[in-house]
Amino acid sequence: MSALFPEVEKKGKAEGLTAHGYREDEVVSALQKAVRAGDEERAGFFAYELAESGKAWRLWRRLKIIAAEDVGGMLPLVFVAQAQWAARDAGGEATMIAMRAAIELARWVRKHGGDRTADDMRCVFDERFKEGWKGLPIQDVDLDGHTRRGRSMGRGDGFFWRVSSRLTKEAPDYDKRWIGELRERYKERA
Repeated sequence: MSALFPEVEKKGKAEGLTAHGYREDEVVSALQKAVRAGDEERAGFFAYELAESGKAWRLWRRLKIIAAEDVGGMLPLVFVAQAQWAARDAGGEATMIAMRAAIELARWVRKHGGDRTADDMRCVFDERFKEGWKGLPIQDVDLDGHTRRGRSMGRGDGFFWRVSSRLTKEAPDYDKRWIGELRERYKERA
């Protein structure tokens, strides 16, 4: 019997079961909930269980989804993609690399908090469209030389450098001398 799930008997690699008798869908779910909870042990264990059950494809797919859906920011997502690449070349150590990825995602959530913005927003947009929503409007600033409509309005590089390239909030160490020079060079151009 499983210590974590007493109702799961060890059955081997039957259809839909992992090597140690867990239901595969429940292991995937437990992995995601462990990361959300910042529980490194459970995250590592369930990553181990999928990897050792020959389910690496499902494990890496889920870790990428977890990184985007629950952890937030691009750094965790890039980390998981790089870890997957490393695991492909690691032979017998692939399980350990997968476990590290799961542990680091859980650790990130525990230390920095999670961010479900992308998934929450996607779900709201889905619901809005079901209700007849027409989406967000294209704004005037969006129409620059990168678009057919912007070019037809005579907007070129000048409009882009003066208007479309502006940041709402600039990083403290953003070296603005380069954008300043570009804006100066293009101040009279369309």
